[in-house]
Amino acid sequence: MPTQHKVIDKAMDIGPFTTIRDLCRFKPLNDEPVVEFTLSDYVSGTEKNPDDLELWYGVHALYNAHPGRNSVQSMYTQYIAPPIVDYLQKVDSLKTLLRMRVNFFPYTKEVYEHEPHTDHEFSCKAAILYLNTCNGFTRLEDGTKIDSVENRMLLFDPHTPHNSTTTSNTKGRFNINCTYF
Repeated sequence: MPTQHKVIDKAMDIGPFTTIRDLCRFKPLNDEPVVEFTLSDYVSGTEKNPDDLELWYGVHALYNAHPGRNSVQSMYTQYIAPPIVDYLQKVDSLKTLLRMRVNFFPYTKEVYEHEPHTDHEFSCKAAILYLNTCNGFTRLEDGTKIDSVENRMLLFDPHTPHNSTTTSNTKGRFNINCTYF
């Protein structure tokens, strides 16, 4: 059965998108992203060797809903989240943001496909905003491959298994993952 999803090319207006992209990914001038990434093991529960060099990724947490606590987790949230939230309210009826984070998947000699995972233990909505074009991709449960194309957005249910990849044709693969009701 096909996985329900929607792909939107040229998703965001170029002004807000360019600001977001430039804050989150390597810039040609100094090869440094503005946001800092925390290195993380790839998927918890993975049965592969935890020392495998292709099992890591970088994450910069922007927002994580915590009742009774401040959910904003980065000084960059104020610049990155509002245009994405506004856009998702229009195109996918976002009511409540659950989590938003910037992901960085490193260059590897060949594209490495990570193990399938789910983002939450319950059904909700998700959007992935791709920040650069590269040969990495997101694979959905039914095998559908969504290529990483700058300013493309993928809408889907993150409770269905899906996986990410590295890239082999640029320094890194960058995207923003949001989950919401």
